Amino acid sequence: MKESQHIEWKETWRNEYLIQETTQITPPITPPITPPITTPNQLVSLILAKPEISQKELSDALGLTRDGIKYHLTKMKRDGVIRHVGPARGGCWEVLK
Repeated sequence: MKESQHIEWKETWRNEYLIQETTQITPPITPPITPPITTPNQLVSLILAKPEISQKELSDALGLTRDGIKYHLTKMKRDGVIRHVGPARGGCWEVLK
C-alpha cells in the first residue's frame, strides 16, 4: 500500500492539533455563583424596608396576584421566617430569620 502524498500536511495538522491540546493547561474560569432571587427573598427585603406593608402593596411591587402573595406569606409563616404582629388591619410584619 502506497503512502499518502500529503505527509507534510498531516504532520503539520498533527503538530497544530497537539499544540492546541497542550496549551490549554488551566481550566476555564467560572464566574462566582450568585443565589437566585426568589419570591420569598424579595418579600423579606420588602418587609424589612417597610414592616407595615400590605398584601396589595406587595402584589403591586412584585407583579403577582394577591393570592400568590398570600400563598408565599402563609408558607413563610408556617416555616417560621416571618410573623404578623398586631391586628389584621394596621399590624406589621416581623422577619424572624
